[in-house]
Amino acid sequence: MLATNVAAGLEVREDTIGQHIAKAMPYLATERLLMRGVKAGGDRQQLHEVIRAQSLEGADDLLDRLARTREFKQLGVRATSEELDPAAYVGRAPEQVDEFLDRVLPDLMRSIQAAAPAAAVAEVQV
Repeated sequence: MLATNVAAGLEVREDTIGQHIAKAMPYLATERLLMRGVKAGGDRQQLHEVIRAQSLEGADDLLDRLARTREFKQLGVRATSEELDPAAYVGRAPEQVDEFLDRVLPDLMRSIQAAAPAAAVAEVQV
């Protein structure tokens, strides 16, 4: 009953979530930038240190600042627009959710409904 009440009161604030994701994207993109720098012949430890130092300055213009560093400039490596797309970081999650909703959830709901009577709506007061 408590879990139902908590879940029923949840709100998804997409704008707020989007703002948090946008703030985190430059940091997420640095991993791919590091890997491309290493593939281009850069020293992983040295590039990691450059990213760490620039990251301490904050996310604002982080990727542009990294592109202007001597280390990344020499390698000709800079972030691409794809690396700033949050969808590029979710892997198979959308397909896995669809599979769960289509294949797993219906059977699970039927077994729950068969095993337990319908729960009455009740208010929990604490």
